[in-house]
Amino acid sequence: MKQPIIIVKFIGSEILSEKGRILFSLLNTFSQADYPIQFVCNPEHKSLGLHGDRIFEFDNLSVIDDIPGNTTDAIFLYDHADKQTLKQPWLKTIRVRFDIFSSFRFNRPILFPYPVHPIHTSPDKQLKLDALRESPKKIRLFFSGDMKGYNKSHVNYPEPKLPRLEVINTILESLPNNLLHLKDSQSAETLFSGPYSQNCVIIDTSMTWIDDRYWLDYLAKSDFFLAPPGIIMPMCHNIIEAMSVGAIPVTNYPEWFHPKLEHFKNCIAFSDKADLVEKVKLVLDMDREQIRSLRQNVIRYYQEFLKPARFIETVEKNKDRHIDVLMITERYVAKNSQRLNRNSFIIKGASGESESFWRKFIHVFQS
Repeated sequence: MKQPIIIVKFIGSEILSEKGRILFSLLNTFSQADYPIQFVCNPEHKSLGLHGDRIFEFDNLSVIDDIPGNTTDAIFLYDHADKQTLKQPWLKTIRVRFDIFSSFRFNRPILFPYPVHPIHTSPDKQLKLDALRESPKKIRLFFSGDMKGYNKSHVNYPEPKLPRLEVINTILESLPNNLLHLKDSQSAETLFSGPYSQNCVIIDTSMTWIDDRYWLDYLAKSDFFLAPPGIIMPMCHNIIEAMSVGAIPVTNYPEWFHPKLEHFKNCIAFSDKADLVEKVKLVLDMDREQIRSLRQNVIRYYQEFLKPARFIETVEKNKDRHIDVLMITERYVAKNSQRLNRNSFIIKGASGESESFWRKFIHVFQS
């Protein structure tokens, strides 16, 4: 069945944040689902960013000057629009929003799954993931990532997050006998191509860096991936990339997923320093059957909730003519971190507890 045209017009600048990663991830998801995309260029957007400019490489994307007069069979994808445009006869309208800390009492938006980094996307990505998931495991617990500046926690609900730098330093100080602290690329290459190591492996990125071309390979050879939070917000691309290849996340922000990750089902969750040490010990002592079960659950979770195609299916199954889609961005979190509370969509929606106001009303009335 031929997909309807998606006409895209963005006016605001938030969609271009993070060097265009947000824009690219959204449009790439529709592009991979074979939707023809007509992109209305906003002259105020001088550049779409390093990653945003990659949308012009899509075979099914064309650039148009303005919204056409006949839109009966088209889907409108936008952030802000005038009333006249919205009054046009659209097949469906999809508004992109970023206010993940709002309560959304009267409607239930769709949360766009946090994506892998654009450099790890390709048309044959799923085939690559299938192959990587079968990689022989070499490492029990692995971490590599930026640490400079990662010494603060901007998010304080439901409790302050243990910052990334503290997470790494706590392990370095508390588990020296179960730790391999690598400081050069040759040591990393040798370790990941050698016999299985039942240790925690931390690559010091201030001294060496894993080539992006091999990042997913390293993750795929690890049973577990240590996934501490980012600087501004907890969510990071690396936890999604790890889960995509079956590496089990050890993390302190399971509630930021939709639905939330569950300890000892599809993640290992920790809170403070003492709990972190206990959870790492748990990981290092875990038997192979438990690891195998966790890995299967992680892959199942990715396929069901994080795989881009699932987002498309959710949008297509939604019978509403107007849909709100929420995207997680650092800019929004940085400006609104104090607004996060138990009624925020990212919390209520992630736990599966949120219902629209009218569904609750109807349920109470019928009772």
